[in-house]
Amino acid sequence: MPERVDPPGHSNMVRQPYSSPRKTTPQRPTEFARVQACCGRWNALIRRWDVLTDRGLAIANDIVNAILGRRFSAITAATSLAKIADSQDLFETHYFDTLRRLHPQLANVCTELKTIANQMEAVSVNLATLAGSHNFELCLGATLCEFAESSEALASLYSKEIAVRETIRCSLLTPAHDRRSSLLLLTAWMTEPYVENQSHMKRYVQEVATSIAA
Repeated sequence: MPERVDPPGHSNMVRQPYSSPRKTTPQRPTEFARVQACCGRWNALIRRWDVLTDRGLAIANDIVNAILGRRFSAITAATSLAKIADSQDLFETHYFDTLRRLHPQLANVCTELKTIANQMEAVSVNLATLAGSHNFELCLGATLCEFAESSEALASLYSKEIAVRETIRCSLLTPAHDRRSSLLLLTAWMTEPYVENQSHMKRYVQEVATSIAA
């Protein structure tokens, strides 16, 4: 008998707690198949989110390097006695060309992440609908109602991450950053403060979803 995985305590985060209907036996291949499809979708969306997060981090890192390089060039030019204007103009042209190339790429990543967050919410709504009329045991001791509640809470956290990413993207449009503030922006992108603060919830959803979708 596999060890039961207790759902994380997040009842205070769920806007509308589910009533728990009597546990029933799933009618294959209808209810269980629909839950299985939702679980497979959850796994695919989380994987896609992580891939896009890494891609966005690489782009944001290139932007920060361009910002810091511009500041270094300004300091170097200020201490040079020859061709200061020409060298600075050349670097400024390269700097703004870099921003014009990278910012649309970062904006596209943010747009794709928002789409994924919306799809996560749709999956959680489908699970909530199923949990409203059925409450059978899934795996690892988890019930459908418990899994649906965790899915809704996790989808809400991913939606909050979108606001963080957009704030970082807009902040990077302002080149007046020192090394410290630039690195803080990169760290905020990489760490995902909302999701990582509830990492046990993400782990719970992934473990149950993986077991059901397999």
